[in-house]
Amino acid sequence: MSEQLPLRGEYVIHERGARMARHHHPTVQLTLVIKGTLSVQTEEGLWLVPPGRAVWITCGLPHSIYYSESSEIINCFIPAEHAERVEAQCRTFTTTPLLKALLAEVVNFSRPERNNGDARMILSLIIHQLNLVIKRLDLFISYGHDRRLRMAVDLTRQSPGQNYSLKQLADRAGCSERTLSRLFIRETGMNYLNWRNRYRVICAVERLSRGFSVTQVALDLGYQGGNNFSTMFSRVMGMSPRQYMASIPS
Repeated sequence: MSEQLPLRGEYVIHERGARMARHHHPTVQLTLVIKGTLSVQTEEGLWLVPPGRAVWITCGLPHSIYYSESSEIINCFIPAEHAERVEAQCRTFTTTPLLKALLAEVVNFSRPERNNGDARMILSLIIHQLNLVIKRLDLFISYGHDRRLRMAVDLTRQSPGQNYSLKQLADRAGCSERTLSRLFIRETGMNYLNWRNRYRVICAVERLSRGFSVTQVALDLGYQGGNNFSTMFSRVMGMSPRQYMASIPS
């Protein structure tokens, strides 16, 4: 492929359970999930990307990736000087049919017979589409930075269905309940219960994307049945689990 191309793309299949250790890119990575689900982890927190959505990862940002199911993705790599036109840092978002088609066409740049004279035009269209759809994440959870908060967060992440009280977490983290409460609000923007609910929603979407039933997900996440879980999910996401999953583009 010509080195003069302003961007490049690749179609990749990852097996279930595949992990990519912490790394970074000299370019922006724009990844569209066609099938399966991936999660991106950085020092800031966790992004979940179910099918039909994409994630924008800024250049130079250390991150690791985990594929919970066999996944098909398109990676598009955009040089930093062009990526500056996108008003975002790290984001995940729902794609449009046009953006999907444009990213698929970038993969075709590697075909010897293709005339890539329209590459810069395609890049401009991709940037235009991104600025229309990219927004704050609905499937992002912050981990914070304070050591004590991270200890509490790690305990919750290890057992998302465990109903730890704030005092139990504070005791394990070696601080007072009041201090831990302040850390959650200061570093994640949410109190502990709201943070836990949002993390459970992310866990739920990951499981639902793999075909688990709402009832099974509810039980896995510490609820006695589907009704209480669905109420919590609707409060966080503005729609029921089934409605949310139906809204994800195929």
